[in-house]
Amino acid sequence: MGSEPLRKALFQVVAIATSTGYGTADYMLWPVIAQIVILMLMVVGASAGSTAGGLKLLRISLAVKVAKRQLNRLTHPRRIHTVRMNGEQVEQEQVELIVGMLLVWILLFAGASLLMALIMAPMGADLDVLSVIGVVASALGNTGPAMGEFGPAVTWASMPNTGLLLTGILMWFGRLELLTAVILFSPSTWREPGARKKDPDDEDQNNVV
Repeated sequence: MGSEPLRKALFQVVAIATSTGYGTADYMLWPVIAQIVILMLMVVGASAGSTAGGLKLLRISLAVKVAKRQLNRLTHPRRIHTVRMNGEQVEQEQVELIVGMLLVWILLFAGASLLMALIMAPMGADLDVLSVIGVVASALGNTGPAMGEFGPAVTWASMPNTGLLLTGILMWFGRLELLTAVILFSPSTWREPGARKKDPDDEDQNNVV
């Protein structure tokens, strides 16, 4: 036996965190705590600036610092509290951008999980919560293997076509980064420069004249 289990565990952790897509061991046979770690790695992903999927470590670290700042404000409301990364102060605009992206990710994850549960409902007894959230987390993180009935030892052949379409869309969102995809679909992005939405008050004023 030797170091074989450790080698498999390390390789699988790196493969999931970096969204490499390899499934060399059936981690659904591992202890529950190990499965939770794998699921968390699907969500977190790798470092900022990498091509891996997930929320990225830097963003989560910044979100934790923002939460800590808010708690400090409650205990010391008169003190000036700032968010610092690597010794440098983070601008409020950057903080709002990161927090906004995390909020969009949470909303998308929740909505996609509910929709995926409805799509996969015909599977009956084979459907479980871990399978649903595992598929959504894997798609958003571009991980490859998922959890539960769609773990590394099985194929996704049993998933309905609409479910495969949804996972493809989620993978696209995860790869482009959420805010980029949201901006791409925003109507204001495609509006002509200088174009302004008609104001009903202006129209009424013209009628009076």
